[in-house]
Amino acid sequence: MEITLEQAEKEFVLNRKHGKIHIKKYIGGGGNVVVPEFIDGMPVTKIEKMAFFGSDIIGAVIPHTVRYIGESAFCLCKELKKGYLDGITGVYITPKGYYVDDSD
Repeated sequence: MEITLEQAEKEFVLNRKHGKIHIKKYIGGGGNVVVPEFIDGMPVTKIEKMAFFGSDIIGAVIPHTVRYIGESAFCLCKELKKGYLDGITGVYITPKGYYVDDSD
């Protein structure tokens, strides 16, 4: 799924780095959230630490383009019931976040 920068900025605070998008903070209204694969043609590759901290989301779909989920990204999301990692395999969990193993 691809959305425009204007659409994305209604739900997320973003960082653009080296042609890639990082989600810094979720500012949407809660409910089920679908993180886009691309924003204005740039891949979403990172969800930064505490990006969804304390939000009212109940579900999250994370696309295969995301290679890193930061520490406490979904901490205190009390209504969060499920998350779906779309096409992501080989997740490596550390105290500082979640990484995708690209070694295969």
